[in-house]
Amino acid sequence: MPETLLGRRDIIQRAYELADSGKFINNSQIYMALKNEGFTDVFRALTGRLLNAELRRRSRLARGLAAEPRAPPVVRRIRPRSRYDSL
Repeated sequence: MPETLLGRRDIIQRAYELADSGKFINNSQIYMALKNEGFTDVFRALTGRLLNAELRRRSRLARGLAAEPRAPPVVRRIRPRSRYDSL
């Protein structure tokens, strides 16, 4: 495996460990901790909605909080156009 992929995997693995520790409130704090540990290109390595959502979820669970509640899907109802709409 190329070194860059190994480095990215190590950053992700360490990010999960930090999130599971429960010491961090948000992902920005996890990123700063990784930078302080000497990891480079942290923001580039940890991009993606699913990865960030998983880090938030793990961090919340480690701190004894429930996972973030999901918002109900927005349903847009389209009203059929009537011949009287333009009046």
